[in-house]
Amino acid sequence: MMHFNTDRNKDTIMYSRTETERSTSSKPDRPDKTGTPGLQIRRSPGWIILAAIIILCPLLSGTAVAESITAPLGDTVELSGYSYGSMDVYLFLTGPNLPVNGAAINDITFPADQGGLVRVPVDSTGRWSYDWATNAIIGGLDEGTYTVWVSTVQADRSRLRSGEYSTLSVTLRRPALALATTAPLPGTIEVRSVPEGASVVIGDQYKGQTPLSIDNLDPGTYALTISHFRYDPISVSATVRSGSTTVVNAILIPSVGSLAISSSPAGARVLIDGNVSVITPATIDGLSAGNHSVTVQLDGYATVQKSVTVVAGQNTSVSIVLESAGPAGPSATRAGTPLPLPVLFLSAVIFLMGITLLHRWRK
Repeated sequence: MMHFNTDRNKDTIMYSRTETERSTSSKPDRPDKTGTPGLQIRRSPGWIILAAIIILCPLLSGTAVAESITAPLGDTVELSGYSYGSMDVYLFLTGPNLPVNGAAINDITFPADQGGLVRVPVDSTGRWSYDWATNAIIGGLDEGTYTVWVSTVQADRSRLRSGEYSTLSVTLRRPALALATTAPLPGTIEVRSVPEGASVVIGDQYKGQTPLSIDNLDPGTYALTISHFRYDPISVSATVRSGSTTVVNAILIPSVGSLAISSSPAGARVLIDGNVSVITPATIDGLSAGNHSVTVQLDGYATVQKSVTVVAGQNTSVSIVLESAGPAGPSATRAGTPLPLPVLFLSAVIFLMGITLLHRWRK
């Protein structure tokens, strides 16, 4: 029979066996530091450690002594005991939905008959200890009663005759009470961009321009759209955690398109915003979206200058027809326009003077 003793003023609860039960046990108990053998439950803030004391002494042909405990599923159970004459002990588990010969105590997908044994070293005093975190078992444990096997040899349940072993029955139950949780704190999203001045929209709500700090956000995931004139917009997800700040850094890529330009006649020189120079016909790639100044020049033809809009992701086509510039110089006249009378009179005077001088020169 197990006696339950507790002191209301302390955080320690002790289970112990009576002197009668200890005298009838087939295996000697080793006292702990308090002088009381058996099972201890030590409480600490937020979690519970169950200490199951198992003693491995020289037994006869695989004889085992069984203990039993109950623990909340998800707690950490500290398994410990003594083994004399061996440097290591090996642990495995049997129970609901597990292989009949057992599975690794930390990975129920690893059968014990295929090597699924957990080796635990024994210290110089003969003591061993293992923290069994029931909430971190690979494969996951169900609610129910399990048997922890501790052996001095590397053997599954079917081959334990070759060594000494002991067992512990552990009943795992789901906690009856849930821990109280505090209300989550609001968080913050900080948005930075290159270039600055980008617009930030969360969902369908405009929040401002970068650099921007958005406060008092409930924990969760938010969809952000960051956009800037002549740059491709960026859509990102940002997760806000309780009481923390999430930083979003956005590097915007310029929106670009292309311009295909031709002229009649061909071979004209083209300047884009006074910089890029090509000869028609030509296609200029990588132009930023928006308006650009296009200048077309060809000797003997009037220079043409116009504004062209480049659309992001598209090829914009422009064709320029050049007109002849006509004769150059200050005396140039338009075809079909008569000379003014003063000009005609002066020309006549000069002509007559020339004839007179020529006549005198011949005499």
